[in-house]
Amino acid sequence: MSRKGKRRRDESRRRHTAGAPGPTKPEVAGEQPAEHPARPARPTRARDRSSGRPRVSGRQIQTLAWTAGGLGVIGAIAVFVFLIVTSGSSSSGAPEPSATEDPRVAGLEVDASFNVEARGAESGSTYVPDTITAKAGDVIELVVTNNGTVSHNMRVSGPNKVFDVDTSGDKGDDFEMPPRVIEPGKTERLKVKIDQPGSYPFRCDFHPIDQKGTLILQ
Repeated sequence: MSRKGKRRRDESRRRHTAGAPGPTKPEVAGEQPAEHPARPARPTRARDRSSGRPRVSGRQIQTLAWTAGGLGVIGAIAVFVFLIVTSGSSSSGAPEPSATEDPRVAGLEVDASFNVEARGAESGSTYVPDTITAKAGDVIELVVTNNGTVSHNMRVSGPNKVFDVDTSGDKGDDFEMPPRVIEPGKTERLKVKIDQPGSYPFRCDFHPIDQKGTLILQ
């Protein structure tokens, strides 16, 4: 073989040796190749690129709005029911206006008591009886019951024997029923004490022309 042919053979062997795969690790019987279990994919939420916060969809906003609206309606209904219950209980248990006695007779024991009926409507109202006779200097109690269909009251003139009430509400020396009104079916009391004998007029301020009488002190 010529030198040129021998050189070609050696080069061919070197190329073959360089391209051959290297030795591999021998497999051991029963050994399984290691496998990594696949991890479950985590749910991802869309985030706002500018702030990095989770982006809320239009449907979620609508759901939140409906929820807030429903809570508002429930709260309004609860308040409405509460107001109805409390208003009913307070009106039924409300105390009646207290009567303030005239300081001239407040705390004094009654010497004589007389029952008087207030009768009638807007026209034709009367007191029964309309004349009362008592003793001067006594504490007199007039027990007035409203048997009419409208409100009444009673005012007795003071020692000057005239009605002193005016538009300003000043009653002068008159004796005025403390509540100033007797509702239909109600009874109120008026105490009077006048030391001088004489005739003293009394009347209803609601019907001063028809509903009147005279207190005679002897």
